[in-house]
Amino acid sequence: LKVGNMLLRVIDAELQRKDKIKALEPFFDGKEYQLGPHLPTLRRLSRCAIECFSACRSLPCSSNLQIGSSHSGRSKWDIFVQLELLGGGILEKVEEDNQDSAGNSVSGNSIELMALFLRAEMDSIKTKADAETLINHVKVFVSAVVGLADPLVPWSVRHSAAVAA
Repeated sequence: LKVGNMLLRVIDAELQRKDKIKALEPFFDGKEYQLGPHLPTLRRLSRCAIECFSACRSLPCSSNLQIGSSHSGRSKWDIFVQLELLGGGILEKVEEDNQDSAGNSVSGNSIELMALFLRAEMDSIKTKADAETLINHVKVFVSAVVGLADPLVPWSVRHSAAVAA
């Protein structure tokens, strides 16, 4: 569980990465460019987090899966939603002629993480506000699953949508 939470903190740090590089002359224009998160790194980190939390859930002694808080103060849900959007998921409007924006493995991984988070959140409802937050999260999750189950989405992402649902 500690490893999974550490992976989520690393994912959050990667999502906030804003490295600047200068394109070297004479081959490039010499301008400074800002790099954002590295998608292959996010894909690998999120898959490792899924495997960690799934393994924890299967242990007989782990009745309640507590996903820890982020070091940046952002909620884990916000991190999962940002992953889904960054992965080209359907929380944004997808154009039919642009299948690259129809979702990739990062968006598939994000809805699997959302599903694990929602299961943990259901176990820890204490107030009416917690229940209302959970309902809002479920609505976002369901719309993501429905959108990523579209036949135009790559099969690996549809598989993630099926596993998450």
